[in-house]
Amino acid sequence: MKPVIAALLLLLSFTHKVSAQEEELYNIPPIWKLGDKKNVTIEANNQVIVNDSVISNTRSKQKYIIEVIDTSGHYKLLYNFNAGETELDFSSEISEIEEMPNMIIELVHNIENQIKDMSYIVNINKETGLAFGIDNEGDLIAHIKSASNNFLQDYAFKMKIPKAKADSLEYKVVSYLTKVKQGLLETTINEVNSILQAYSYSFPINDSIFIETEVYDVNALGGFTGSDFPAIMMIAAELVDEERPLLIKTQLNYDKAFFLEQIKGK
Repeated sequence: MKPVIAALLLLLSFTHKVSAQEEELYNIPPIWKLGDKKNVTIEANNQVIVNDSVISNTRSKQKYIIEVIDTSGHYKLLYNFNAGETELDFSSEISEIEEMPNMIIELVHNIENQIKDMSYIVNINKETGLAFGIDNEGDLIAHIKSASNNFLQDYAFKMKIPKAKADSLEYKVVSYLTKVKQGLLETTINEVNSILQAYSYSFPINDSIFIETEVYDVNALGGFTGSDFPAIMMIAAELVDEERPLLIKTQLNYDKAFFLEQIKGK
């Protein structure tokens, strides 16, 4: 898990009101209407700094379209990924690392093109506003496999990989995706909750608050799965304008000694 500065831009016509939870602290109740359809933009800045040197600084922006398709039991939200609108930028003060990102960024955009038609239906708890399951998980996994196959075929063609080796690689990837199905679904839910997490916060308006927390890696298949990282979270909310009524910003400052020990252990 990298140190994170994440700005969540939420269009709050999803909600009817902002209600006080404590004196001068507020939250956003997840009260949505059938047919609500919103654009969500996630901006993130991930930094790793060691001995005052910026090892990596990754800035990203992703856009999603969310539509409320059922409110009878749990909320059901249809998620669509806005392909072609992802922004990704990487920099480092370490020259050897600085040379690597162009290839990685190209890889990300290639994968993005493969999943541009992907959508999934997420179940949302009406009390917490957080996701807990995916209805069409079979379709989602099938789409991921198909996108992976298409990407591997394009990659094999460009790199002139012999067909036998390409077929073997494709088989291994599909077998791996089948094996880690639950991890992929958990990661997808975690990523949705990284968008909706503002519903679990209490915050002041036009001010900030600091709380002690523990953070886990959203990637259920990652090396830090199951690891909780102690951190201090800053939560700030600012009234902006009618188009974007509220900007919620979170900043996580990790226990650096603990964080580095976990990296060494991996």
